Amino acid sequence: MSGEDVKRLNREAIEAIRSEDFGKAIECYTKALRAEGKEGKNYFKLLANRSSAYFRDGQYRLALKDSEESIKINDSFYMAYSRKGDALSKLDRGEEALKAYQEALNQAMVQKNVPSIKVSEIQSKVIQLEAKLGKGPGLPGSTAKRGPKDSKENSGESKNIGKPKIPLLPTIEFSLHCLVLLAGIMYAVRTQAYYWCVKMGLAANAFLIYRRAKRANEFKNLSGLSFGALWPALKSWFPREFIQSQRIMLFFPYGVLLISRPMLIGAIPMVGRSLLRLPPLINSIPVLEPLKSPLMIEKVTGKRREIVNALAQFEILAGIYLILMAIAGGGSFLTAIMYWQYLRMCYMIARHPYAMQHPWAGVVQEQWNLLAYKADSLILGTAWVPGVVKSVYTKLKDFLNRMTDPQAQASGGNNMLRSCNIM
Repeated sequence: MSGEDVKRLNREAIEAIRSEDFGKAIECYTKALRAEGKEGKNYFKLLANRSSAYFRDGQYRLALKDSEESIKINDSFYMAYSRKGDALSKLDRGEEALKAYQEALNQAMVQKNVPSIKVSEIQSKVIQLEAKLGKGPGLPGSTAKRGPKDSKENSGESKNIGKPKIPLLPTIEFSLHCLVLLAGIMYAVRTQAYYWCVKMGLAANAFLIYRRAKRANEFKNLSGLSFGALWPALKSWFPREFIQSQRIMLFFPYGVLLISRPMLIGAIPMVGRSLLRLPPLINSIPVLEPLKSPLMIEKVTGKRREIVNALAQFEILAGIYLILMAIAGGGSFLTAIMYWQYLRMCYMIARHPYAMQHPWAGVVQEQWNLLAYKADSLILGTAWVPGVVKSVYTKLKDFLNRMTDPQAQASGGNNMLRSCNIM
């Protein structure tokens, strides 16, 4: 990759952060780091930028690691110290965070090209953290005097410094995903556990969407919880969230699985998604640090891409299984059609220009193209398959292609189901 590729990836990462797609931002910065190389002149800046992305995604330990790596390369880069202070502050290492902020401020004030607004931001962080730690107001080296009353008030707070706090929302989500995994394991010995697995999956997915909405700018400045205030914010947030993340669409297959007969192939994608959510949650909950080794968190993180691809394949196989069961009389055509409608929507939205840039869309397209390639090889590339079967297969493939073409569906298209267009 060239320097232009690094600049392009950096711009894409910035856009992803603005749209709160932190996973994509991390991926872009990682690619940019590979392209830049450790000897590159901007490598330390990219590390600090990825640290910011990790921080926004709640992965505070990885944010700390990147900021420290950046400092090792360039120990005068004020932004790396600031990123380090942010991560340490979230990890409840207040004294270390204060030192990092103070060093960031020192470096920023020494350098002439640092914008004054950046200096003011770091000064604000120092003042706030000093107040939190009971050191009194002021900047680094502050000699503000405190009376005996102030000392008594802050003595209790000082005792709590260094004790890890348990963040409420990540802990609740972590518990829900653990219940999904537990129910999935129990399903091997007790069929009824399948329904608990689906119910916990629905709850975990709903809670994750709630957390994403809570961080969205549309809901941060609400004047109240009235319908008049919520509706405009929801109208602005929902389309963007629908495109950026597959999470809202997951309610569809989860609902189908809840009313269908228990099937292992349907539960696997749900259990897999909960497994993939554990690493960032554990990184954001300090007291769960000892669980990283037993749960093989590092291995799960390293195999994330392969796991995501496998889950997408299982979803398609589940749709095929539902159709075969319906034909054999062991299932319902209604549930099969509902599940395939979800798969159609996923593939259609993944092909839309607005969604193609997001990681989940690339995975969906890749797996559908792989399925089409295998089906073409099996049916069209085999001599013994009758010509009529090949003809039917070709027509069916053309029909499905039209039904998943976003442009054709948006305009109604020239197909037999245009009057039933729901998109």
